Order: sequence, then structure tokens, then C-alpha cells
Amino acid sequence: MKKKNNNIRLYTLALTLMGPLALQATERLSTEPTTVPAAVADSLADLDDDEPTDTTTKTRRNLAKEFNALKYIMERRYRNYGDQFTRHWDDHLFLEFGAGYHQDVGYDHRNLSPLTTAHLSLGKQFNRLHTARLTFGAGFGYYAGNKTTYSRLAASADWIFSLSTYIDGYHPSRLLDVSTVLGLGYRYNTSKGNYARRHSKEIHAGLQLRFFTGPQGYLTVEPYAGVSSRAFARKFGAFYGANLSMIYYIHNNLSIEERLRYMKNRPAVADSILKPATWRTPWFGEVSGGMAFFPGGTDGGKTKPGHTTTLSVGRWLSPAIALRLNASLTTTTWQQELREMGETDADRRIEKGIPEQPGALYDLHNLNADAGAEALINPFGFSPRFSWDRPFGLSIVLGGGIGWLMKSQKERLRTVSTFYTGGLHLWYRLSDDLQFFVEPRYTNYNYKIPYRNISKARRFSDDVFSVHVGLTAYTRGHSFRRPSPAYEPSRIPVSVGAGGGTSLLFTRGSYEGGSMDYNFNAFAEYHFDRISSARVAFEYLSLHGMAPLRYTAANALGDTYTTTGLFRHAYSRGFLSLNYLFNVSNLFSGYQGRRLFEAEMFIGPTLMLAMSDSHEAEPSIQLAEGYAMQPLVYQGYTKPLLGANAGIKLKANVARHLAVTLTPQLHVVRVNPQLTGIDLLKLRAFQTLDLGVQYDL
Repeated sequence: MKKKNNNIRLYTLALTLMGPLALQATERLSTEPTTVPAAVADSLADLDDDEPTDTTTKTRRNLAKEFNALKYIMERRYRNYGDQFTRHWDDHLFLEFGAGYHQDVGYDHRNLSPLTTAHLSLGKQFNRLHTARLTFGAGFGYYAGNKTTYSRLAASADWIFSLSTYIDGYHPSRLLDVSTVLGLGYRYNTSKGNYARRHSKEIHAGLQLRFFTGPQGYLTVEPYAGVSSRAFARKFGAFYGANLSMIYYIHNNLSIEERLRYMKNRPAVADSILKPATWRTPWFGEVSGGMAFFPGGTDGGKTKPGHTTTLSVGRWLSPAIALRLNASLTTTTWQQELREMGETDADRRIEKGIPEQPGALYDLHNLNADAGAEALINPFGFSPRFSWDRPFGLSIVLGGGIGWLMKSQKERLRTVSTFYTGGLHLWYRLSDDLQFFVEPRYTNYNYKIPYRNISKARRFSDDVFSVHVGLTAYTRGHSFRRPSPAYEPSRIPVSVGAGGGTSLLFTRGSYEGGSMDYNFNAFAEYHFDRISSARVAFEYLSLHGMAPLRYTAANALGDTYTTTGLFRHAYSRGFLSLNYLFNVSNLFSGYQGRRLFEAEMFIGPTLMLAMSDSHEAEPSIQLAEGYAMQPLVYQGYTKPLLGANAGIKLKANVARHLAVTLTPQLHVVRVNPQLTGIDLLKLRAFQTLDLGVQYDL
């Protein structure tokens, strides 16, 4: 028993002496990485998550103590309290631009028509909830029942409070953010007249529905209402309206945490093989043409299709929303009427025995020269898997603008018009950053026609349906371009080609019965490099039409009479052009060798040559008995005219040296007194469309 007690005392003494050394060894082992056997790891993974485990290594202090998880949830939804909000002076700074509808509520039957408005804003988001915005805008409309047009300039300051952030937390990539808008404004009326005062102040309130489309782009719909001072005959007046706008942030508007969460859900090949998980916001240019239909013919006259030509430039602010600016010319048939021919003086006609001449059908046309702004909304762009290189897609088109309307009727009308438009943009990818599109669209024009000799006017509206067919070329930044192959210039950098097609002439009206116009062209190009070329071309146009002319008939006794009859006219014109040509596909998207499809654009001076004129009387012309028509003495216009031309050439490279080409182009010269057409800014335009071939030497 004594020996056992001695052993216990020796064991206790050993532990006392070795305790510090054992403690140091334990601490050293706890700080070194430990390899866990696979079997042990599997057993640990099977443990229930609710079972408490000690995850600390250096200390047993609980760092999560007093953590309030309720702060981050609301009805089981995550609230992003932890997201950073940067506060540099240029952070969360944005530009806003758009168009809208504005209605002033009038009194004493002096109400205004709805105003077409456009605006530009500069804003700054100061924190998660509050935003300030300065807006400058303009509006155009009409007084009902009065000749005077109404135009105004406006400025306003707004305070925007985010209800969505207040209720559900800061979340800049939220699909829909609802905010209240409260602001003060100032108006200045630039029109003449006593119905609206020059200066007025306003207060307004509304809602802003902001849709997220990307880190820098948002789409907003903003209905509003308010009260203005000094409106019409009263001290105060009411108004309401709505704006459709696009917001573009100067820098990425997402927080760092939100950026990581958003890009985590985006596939690596969504935009580029070189820059995974990034956004492209390309610039683009478009050219299109097509048919236009005006179903509003008057006096029971039938309607016929016209044509339209549009040039556009724009930018995608995100994959889901773009701004596009357009300039277009559209002609549509207004009506068809029967015009009398021959001698209009009945007594003289009976005295001379001049037979009545059959009348001729005459088509009157509208011409709209428009400038507008449109929003393109790509529903596929809201998906994180959207790619610009997808084979096809569509966009919704919404917009408006202002234009100059020239309408031929009993009295020619020239007036300012406003319009709203909408459509569907359907596109198909031809090659990298080159798309073919078809765009059916509807446009509503509003304008006024004043009565003569009285200070009254009536407002009118036209509905125009059109189908546009064209090309879109996108830009691609250097960081998004694929590696370019080495450029190997041809041994003989020359291309030649030829083609033919039809031509269009913008005109106020035309008689039925004219032949179809046609044209031929030939060209040669010298290529300096993969982008720039020099081009010389000649295009022959054969133009036909029906028009009345005065003619003289004589008999054997020397008696004569002069009257009017319908003649067939044939003109031939030649356009000799010297152009600078550049390859749009290589310039915008980078050289990728010989693509299947590529686009080229050319521009330069042109010289119009008068080649031949001929006039042939219609067989329906009836002469008095014993009379024969005298040869016409017609002095044609023979002087050459200097002008300009531009066009787009779409190439389909079907073989190594052979390509099929489609070339729409426009020749513009100063007014030719011989050819009937629209005198737009004292210029006359000839539009051609040629299908041809090109051979590269």
C-alpha cells in the first residue's frame, strides 16, 4: 500500500514539471496545418449543421457575439445593409434624356393640344435613398381653333426618394425601383399670342418607375401632375403628362458587393472570349429603306404605297436599352383625282372644233422630312446570359420627334408636324457586328391646317404604316475584339464591278401610266489598306413619267390652235462620282479576314450629266378634223450640275475573288428646273438600288 502511494506522488510530480512544455507543444500543433484523413473528413461532413462545433483555432472568443441577424431580413427577404455606397463626387452621377407627352388643362375653350416634349437631365444620387435632378426641356403643340402654334422652354429641379430602398433595402440591380418625385419648375413660352402668358412657375409631383437594364443603364417611365401659375385667363392651371426616359450613369452604379453577386451569375462567354463576364455597350449605325402606306385617302380616292429612307445612329446603354437618333424622308399617296386636259374655254373649243380630251388620273403625295429619337428595348438583354453574337433577336421601338410636312392638295401645305412612333425591330446576324433587319412600324403625325382669311385652324392627324429593311453595323472596342489575322494585301489591290436596278424620285405628284425607272452602274476601286479605298463610278439613270404639255395643231390652210395634252416623258441622266470608300466591318469590328458578309460605305462629289430627253404624245390625244400636231419645240436642260452622293455596299463573298453586291445610294444636286420633284432646301435627290457583282483582282 505504501509503494502504491509513492507511485502516485511520483506521477503527480512529473506532470507538474512537464506541464509548461506540454502546453507549448499543444499550442504549436494547433497553429500548424493538419491533414485530415478522408474517412474523418467524410464523417465530419455528415454532421448536422445545427450541431454546435468549435471552429476557432487560436482563441475560444466568439466573434459573432451580439450579431443581430434580424437587421438583414424583412419577412424572410435579404436586405443589403452591408453593401457599400461610394461617395466620390463623380460616383452615382447620371445623364437622363427622353421624350414625353404633356397636357395643359385649359379654360374658356382655349385649351392646348397635347405637347410633344423632349428633355435632358443631370442628376446625382447622394445616398441610398435620395437623388437630386436638374432638367431642361422643350415642348411643341397647337392652340385648338387658332393659327398660333405653341412652343415652350422649361427647367425644373426635382427631389427623388426611393420607396423600394426604404421598404426593402438598398439593391441597385433591382428590376423595378419605385420612387416618388417632387419638384419645382419654370416655363417660358416662346410663341406669339395672348392665350398663354410668357412666364409661369409650377410645382409637380409624380412617380418614377425605374427598370434596371445594366450596371450603367436604366429605363424609366414617369407619370406626373402639377399646378402652374398664370395659365390662360386664370391665375392657376393644372397639367399632367408622362415621360419615357433613359438614364446613363457615368460610372458603374452597382456596389462592389452587388457587382460580385451579379457577375457570379453571368456565364464566362456571355460577351467576349477575351473579356468574360463584362458588358458591351456598342455604338451603331443603320441605313434602311422600305414601303410606306397611308390609309387616309380623301374623297374616296384609293391609296397606293410610297417609300421611305432612314439614316440612324445610336448607342446601347446596356444590353437591354438603346437610344437611336433618326433622320428620314417618307413619301405617301395622299389621294387620286381626275384632272381635265385640253381646252378649258368651252366657247373657244366649240368655235375651233377642238375635241374634248380625256382626263388623266393624278396621284398627290405627302413628303415628311423627320428627325426623331427612339428607345430600343431588347427583352433578351435582361438575361445575364445575353450575348451580342447570338444569331437573331428582336427589340421594341418607342419614340417620337418633329418634322416638316409638305402635302400636295388643292392648295399646297407646308407646316411643322410632331409624331409618335412604335414598332418591332427584327434582326438576323450576317457576321460579327453586322445585322440585317426588318422593322414594321406605326407613326402618328399631328399638324394643323389654317383656314384662309380667318384666324382659325384645325388640327389633323395622319396614320402611316411602314416596313423598313436595312443593315445595322456595331462597333466593337479593342478589348472585345478577337485576335486579328495578319493582313495580306492583294498583289493587285483593285476591284471592279457592275450592276443594275431601279431608282426613286421624291415628288409632289405623278400622273398614272409612266414606265418603271431603271439604272445601270459600273465602278472601280483601289484599296490602300484593309479599311480605306478610292472609288470611281458611273451610274446611268433612265427616268420616265407622264406629264401634260402645251402643243400646237395646224391644218393645210394654216389655221392653228394650241391646247394641252398628256405626253410620255423619258429622261436619261448620268452621274460621274469620285468617292472615298471605307470598310465599315473592319473599321467598327476589327479585321477578321474575308468575311462572308461585310459592309462598305462611300461618300464624295458627283457630277450630273443631261444625256437625253424625249417626249411622246399619248395615243388618247384627239385632234380636230383636218389638223395635225406640230413638232414640239422643247428646250431641254443640258448644263451639268455638281452635287454629292453617298451609299452603302453590302458584299456577300461567294468565292475567293467574287462577291455579290447590293448598293443603295443617294445622289443630291441643286434644283433642276426640268425634272419634277420635291424642292427640299433647294436640293433634289435621286435614290437608287443596284444589285451587282464585284471581282477582286
